Amino acid sequence: MIADATLLRHALDNLIGNAIKYPPAGTTPEVEIRAHTLAGGITRVEVADRGIGIPATEQPKIFYAARTPHLRPAARRPRGRRPRPCRR
Repeated sequence: MIADATLLRHALDNLIGNAIKYPPAGTTPEVEIRAHTLAGGITRVEVADRGIGIPATEQPKIFYAARTPHLRPAARRPRGRRPRPCRR
């Protein structure tokens, strides 16, 4: 995939920012960021945290135009903004 650098930066900023702002109650925010160079000059970036995560059914959609996720109980509903699309 070829990504727009500005949109990719925005998506990473949201992921990292939400991981820091919204850790599970009683825990310290912890974020792990990795970048790997793959064959053909492709770069893979991984962001991991200890938050509630994105439901498996929503994960394939996160890099496309924003969609309203299925309603979740208020206690598990994320409070941050979803990443903007990187792929068009």
